[in-house]
Amino acid sequence: MPRRTLLPLLLAAVLVATVTAQAPARRSEALAGRYVLITPVIGKYQRPFRVFMTARELDVMTRMGARLRAARKVPRSIVNTGTYHVEPGSERSPMFLSQRAVLRELQRVLEKYNGTIADWKVDIVVGRTQKFLKSKLRELGCLTNLVSTDGVLQMGAALCGRHFLADNLTGYMFLRSSADVLTDAMEGAREPRVSTVPYLIAMRNLSGLAHEWAHIYRAAGQDGRVFTDEPAWVREGLAETWAGIAIVNSNIVRMTYTDWHVIRLRRFLDWSRRCDVKLVDFRLGSEATNGCEYFIGPLAIELLIARHGGLENLIKVFHLNDPEQGFLDDFEEVYGMTLSEFEKEADAYIAGIREAELTK
Repeated sequence: MPRRTLLPLLLAAVLVATVTAQAPARRSEALAGRYVLITPVIGKYQRPFRVFMTARELDVMTRMGARLRAARKVPRSIVNTGTYHVEPGSERSPMFLSQRAVLRELQRVLEKYNGTIADWKVDIVVGRTQKFLKSKLRELGCLTNLVSTDGVLQMGAALCGRHFLADNLTGYMFLRSSADVLTDAMEGAREPRVSTVPYLIAMRNLSGLAHEWAHIYRAAGQDGRVFTDEPAWVREGLAETWAGIAIVNSNIVRMTYTDWHVIRLRRFLDWSRRCDVKLVDFRLGSEATNGCEYFIGPLAIELLIARHGGLENLIKVFHLNDPEQGFLDDFEEVYGMTLSEFEKEADAYIAGIREAELTK
């Protein structure tokens, strides 16, 4: 029986949306920048493509590249790798092995910046079938509520107080559009060769474990506290950006951070038309923000890393652990500016990228 998926229209951190072609507008003469040639290094593609990047965007990419090169230096052992529970037959899945290698790089980078979560127990449940994933979670004591996804573990999820990470390999293999539905037949189907998978999907799939581990790391850094004043763009922007950093640094495929940025944040969804929102809207409960945090958020986090203290400051903000402070206070303590002040700066930066997208 088909398993129905209940996904928001813009939950494109996991699914590609169909883009309707529209006549391009004329680019403002004041929008400085240049075209960059991108050659996808993983998955199936027809030909390299060009994308116009703004001067500020190119500056952020240069700075991000330098941050990543610094993160590669002085390798450290990983204190907490999590405990794996893998469905028999999935141990040698190429997708799982790639996701695991990316996750190890994320864990190594976090350790380098003293972001250890040594005492935070994490069980990682990986498999192809709903039966195994759900039964193993129950066996380990994670009785999670899956009502929002119609009782289905679709792809990746951080569950039960962020102590469990579920990874449904079948979902990553076969869910490619918002119209796709998980079926029993998919669970027994052979894993597609990565060379046959569209490059946008292939890039998405690499982040499966790392994106969810970033959420776990965030929770562990604050002893499991949930910050009600932390906007969705921070939460998902952080997870997606950390995953991107890990993908680029993992050497699974040789790419620059600019490659990842363009493929994941510029090409995956037509967010420039669908997400005409400001960052403050995520704190005001606007319905227009639904799903946009996966694209607007990482763009803002990249700017924060590049222009305001690097990876180190992100680690500080997420490990202050002051029970008398919320996220807004923690942010201001580390960055010396309010979140609102940064949001205005980031909105202007994102507006330039939006214009570049709308006029391509």
